[in-house]
Amino acid sequence: MNKNFIFLLFVLVFLSSCDKEKRKLREGNDYYEELNYSQAEEQYRKALVADSNYLKAQYNLANASYKQQNAEKLQTAKKYYEEYLKGNSYTDTINNANTTYNRGNVNFQLFNADTTIEASAKMDYLHQALEDYKQALRLNPQDSAAKYNLALTQYLLKKNQNQNQQKQQQQNQQQQNQQQQQQQQKKDNSDTPPQQKRMKDKKDTERMLEALKNNEKNTLERVKKKEEQQVQKRYIEKDW
Repeated sequence: MNKNFIFLLFVLVFLSSCDKEKRKLREGNDYYEELNYSQAEEQYRKALVADSNYLKAQYNLANASYKQQNAEKLQTAKKYYEEYLKGNSYTDTINNANTTYNRGNVNFQLFNADTTIEASAKMDYLHQALEDYKQALRLNPQDSAAKYNLALTQYLLKKNQNQNQQKQQQQNQQQQNQQQQQQQQKKDNSDTPPQQKRMKDKKDTERMLEALKNNEKNTLERVKKKEEQQVQKRYIEKDW
């Protein structure tokens, strides 16, 4: 009698647990339909507390996180899409294709997200998106959205590659120009004998001294002329 009672109690607890995860999933779905994605995420998490392997809750939690469109939630979405793919049967090709496509969208959004990570890390997300779209098309070749996103991702990767090549070419050209200038300066210095350089420096010094003398001479002449004008003026005033 006691054994039967314990077994029945175990069954009731088990059924209660299953009912709880499904109830939380339904509540999450209601919030999701109302576009209240943060509350939906919370209910899906509660469903996963009841059953950590609940695939529907994993998938829906990923969707709700993705809809919130910030870098942290995108990482959450990526995590649970991957959890779903690990637990789902490989023969369920359509759902796996859709989930892989969604993960590609997450990676694409992480590439576009306004974060402080380096450009190389952002490009890694774009490469991951490319592979996700390819895999989604392998599982479902008729997915037109995956085809479009794949083409867009390929275009962006090609554009980035061209920009990097142009930047590298500019840097190489700048380095080449600097090297040529340095070589020309060395050549100019080596082509001028020391004696000639000294003579050149001496001539430059003489020209500077001559210019100073001329300037001083002109200044003296102006002063002298001014003094003569003042004397003449005093003389005229005296006659008057």
